[in-house]
Amino acid sequence: MSRGLLWIDGKSGFADVSIRMGMLTKIKKLGARVPGKAWIWIAVLISAASNAIVSKLHNLGQCHLAADGKNPISFCNIFFTGSVVAFFTLLLSHPGEAKPAKIRGWSKNDWFLTLVSGALAGAIAPIMFFKALAATTVTNVVLAQTIEIPMVLILAWLIRGEKTTPTAVVGAMVAFLGVILTSILGHDGLIHIMRGDVLTIAGTFSGVLATQLSRDVLQKISPILYGIIRNGLGSILFAIIVLRAYGPAHFGEVFNTYLWEWTLVYGSIVVVGGQLTWLLGVKTAKAGDIALAVAFTPVAGVFFAYLLLGEK
Repeated sequence: MSRGLLWIDGKSGFADVSIRMGMLTKIKKLGARVPGKAWIWIAVLISAASNAIVSKLHNLGQCHLAADGKNPISFCNIFFTGSVVAFFTLLLSHPGEAKPAKIRGWSKNDWFLTLVSGALAGAIAPIMFFKALAATTVTNVVLAQTIEIPMVLILAWLIRGEKTTPTAVVGAMVAFLGVILTSILGHDGLIHIMRGDVLTIAGTFSGVLATQLSRDVLQKISPILYGIIRNGLGSILFAIIVLRAYGPAHFGEVFNTYLWEWTLVYGSIVVVGGQLTWLLGVKTAKAGDIALAVAFTPVAGVFFAYLLLGEK
């Protein structure tokens, strides 16, 4: 394999470490030159594809069961290992960001916002989304996520006092009505909220709340440092929650080589790329810009679900 190429087939995946380090360096250098709203759009596309990618990887695991008959690429395993890979990718590529001097002088409020937003975005929201994917289709998850649009505007107003344009408000209301109509038309004229819908809405709320809380923090620290904290904290919290709820056996396949081959690609490209572009965007973008980009998520999400999973 030549240096600088990404090789993936139906059995395994590997991404050269130098590629990932170079990608992060380029993103960091571009951060100051590219408008925040542009980063948001890139992040939305990555996010729209991520649900379908995770489900695709889960399906691949079903074709390569472990010796005990379990799927090594379970939703639980891929989230945990993906966060671990993302944490070490960010830490090893930018070790200077983890120096104590970077956080010297932080107030209690800074620590509170960082830890709470990191826990929400790094553990709570992903847990909800992965449980939702296990309970329903990617298309249903994507459609339920449309409620993120009004959530962004409402929480930006409640937490930051940020006002938005009438056009953005109308667009958010249309998106919300779209979710309701989808629920009605999809269940014989009755509003029928499924478990997957509830989990998706809970995950969406956690993610939006984390975004609004982190916007002030990102004015003081870099997206790289925030990503290190978020993935490190998220990995620890997720492990604690799973171990307490399901026991050690739930992580029985966490050291499976097939799982890690794919996680190296998923964690270092999809997770890190999605997080950094999103954090670079929310650092300067307005709530209206975020809501507008998020409104495109259902279309892109359904497209990727069809492209990668054949869902119609």
